[in-house]
Amino acid sequence: MDVEGYIALHTNRYSVPVDWIGRRVESARNKDRIEIQLDARRLVAHRRVAEAEHQRIMLAGHRHSWPISGLSRFDP
Repeated sequence: MDVEGYIALHTNRYSVPVDWIGRRVESARNKDRIEIQLDARRLVAHRRVAEAEHQRIMLAGHRHSWPISGLSRFDP
Protein backbone atom coordinates (compact mmCIF):
# COMPACT_ATOMS: atom_id res chain seq x y z
CA MET A 1 0.00 0.00 0.00
CA ASP A 2 1.28 3.47 -0.78
CA VAL A 3 1.10 6.53 1.50
CA GLU A 4 -2.00 7.80 -0.30
CA GLY A 5 -4.04 4.72 0.59
CA TYR A 6 -3.94 2.71 -2.64
CA ILE A 7 -2.84 -0.83 -3.32
CA ALA A 8 -1.48 -1.71 -6.74
CA LEU A 9 -2.83 -4.74 -8.58
CA HIS A 10 -1.41 -5.18 -12.04
CA THR A 11 -1.23 -1.62 -13.41
CA ASN A 12 -4.23 -0.17 -11.52
CA ARG A 13 -4.44 1.25 -8.00
CA TYR A 14 -7.42 0.64 -5.70
CA SER A 15 -8.25 2.77 -2.64
CA VAL A 16 -8.60 1.75 0.99
CA PRO A 17 -9.93 3.82 3.91
CA VAL A 18 -7.45 6.43 5.08
CA ASP A 19 -7.17 4.87 8.54
CA TRP A 20 -5.79 1.69 6.92
CA ILE A 21 -2.70 3.52 5.60
CA GLY A 22 0.46 1.94 6.98
CA ARG A 23 -1.30 -1.29 7.97
CA ARG A 24 -0.90 -4.70 6.37
CA VAL A 25 -3.80 -5.83 4.18
CA GLU A 26 -4.63 -8.94 2.16
CA SER A 27 -6.07 -8.78 -1.34
CA ALA A 28 -7.92 -11.21 -3.57
CA ARG A 29 -9.34 -10.87 -7.05
CA ASN A 30 -11.54 -12.64 -9.51
CA LYS A 31 -12.68 -11.62 -12.99
CA ASP A 32 -15.17 -9.01 -11.68
CA ARG A 33 -14.06 -7.89 -8.25
CA ILE A 34 -11.10 -6.86 -6.09
CA GLU A 35 -11.37 -7.45 -2.35
CA ILE A 36 -9.02 -5.83 0.14
CA GLN A 37 -9.20 -7.04 3.72
CA LEU A 38 -7.68 -5.51 6.83
CA ASP A 39 -8.99 -8.08 9.31
CA ALA A 40 -11.89 -10.50 9.78
CA ARG A 41 -14.42 -7.67 10.15
CA ARG A 42 -13.17 -5.05 7.68
CA LEU A 43 -13.36 -5.67 3.94
CA VAL A 44 -13.41 -3.29 0.95
CA ALA A 45 -14.64 -4.43 -2.47
CA HIS A 46 -14.01 -2.71 -5.80
CA ARG A 47 -15.32 -3.53 -9.25
CA ARG A 48 -12.27 -4.82 -11.12
CA VAL A 49 -11.12 -2.54 -13.91
CA ALA A 50 -9.50 -4.92 -16.38
CA GLU A 51 -9.98 -2.98 -19.61
CA ALA A 52 -8.05 0.11 -18.48
CA GLU A 53 -4.46 0.45 -17.35
CA HIS A 54 -2.76 2.82 -14.94
CA GLN A 55 -6.01 3.95 -13.32
CA ARG A 56 -6.72 5.04 -9.75
CA ILE A 57 -10.00 3.64 -8.52
CA MET A 58 -11.30 5.38 -5.40
CA LEU A 59 -14.48 4.65 -3.49
CA ALA A 60 -16.29 7.76 -2.23
CA GLY A 61 -15.84 6.83 1.44
CA HIS A 62 -12.05 6.73 1.01
CA ARG A 63 -11.55 10.41 0.20
CA HIS A 64 -9.30 12.39 2.49
CA SER A 65 -7.60 15.74 2.67
CA TRP A 66 -3.89 16.40 2.73
CA PRO A 67 -1.80 16.74 4.71
CA ILE A 68 -2.37 13.70 6.87
CA SER A 69 -0.29 14.00 10.01
CA GLY A 70 3.08 12.32 9.57
CA LEU A 71 2.62 11.47 5.88
CA SER A 72 3.74 13.24 2.75
CA ARG A 73 1.99 13.01 -0.59
CA PHE A 74 3.77 10.68 -2.99
CA ASP A 75 2.85 9.65 -6.52
CA PRO A 76 4.98 6.76 -7.82
